[in-house]
Amino acid sequence: MEDNSTTSGLLWEVERILLEAAIKPKVLIMENVVQVHSAKNIKAFNRWKTSLKNMGYTNFAADINSKNYGSSQSRNRCYMVSFLDLKGTFKFPEPKEIKNYFEDIEEPIVDQKYYLTNKQIRGILSWKAYQKPFKKVLGAKSILPTITARGAGNLHSGMVIYSNKFKETINLYERFKNTDAINENLGIRYITPRETFRAMGFSDKNFDDVKDNQTNNSLYHLAGDSIVVDVAQAILEEVLETLKGEE
Repeated sequence: MEDNSTTSGLLWEVERILLEAAIKPKVLIMENVVQVHSAKNIKAFNRWKTSLKNMGYTNFAADINSKNYGSSQSRNRCYMVSFLDLKGTFKFPEPKEIKNYFEDIEEPIVDQKYYLTNKQIRGILSWKAYQKPFKKVLGAKSILPTITARGAGNLHSGMVIYSNKFKETINLYERFKNTDAINENLGIRYITPRETFRAMGFSDKNFDDVKDNQTNNSLYHLAGDSIVVDVAQAILEEVLETLKGEE
């Protein structure tokens, strides 16, 4: 965060804009990885909050996991809402009881290109990467892991693997490692760009509006670099309620 050439360091560009602005926005909303307040970054994070306070903002920060707000994805992020000249207080939205799983975003018909062949499976098993995709093969009742800008699909160590042959998440790594016969009938595949957008809370119309002339890599990147819609909506509803109380 100390370096303004990084994504997190862009906060200091926001600070510059705020200091130069003749009229400051009534509300600021920040979303970042939870490491924003880790031991490495806490000093800079506190400096950021102090800077906002000196401009007249009151800050409210909380770590929120999207799976507790109706999302089918486990995505823990730090959110901070800052109000200018706030008289009252603000509370983050309460978690929801609704639970969604992969089966709730699954495409019923998926192109064969997303399915892994025996050759691809053997290749993935030989990867030296720390992450082992086959240790967590998702099932119908699985919560998706955090989707990153690197992409939930395509062949890399952080890929999200799914099979509708299983109900829960299963570890197939040792099973595959210890046998010469890898069964393609398990229907193992990585998730599609549309499923990735759905996991982020976007509608199919949202996806259809942007998918043309985009590669799969760029679509995975767009999704993973976004904010879960379910969480953003829940926070914005509380922001609006707070602003109503200020009128």
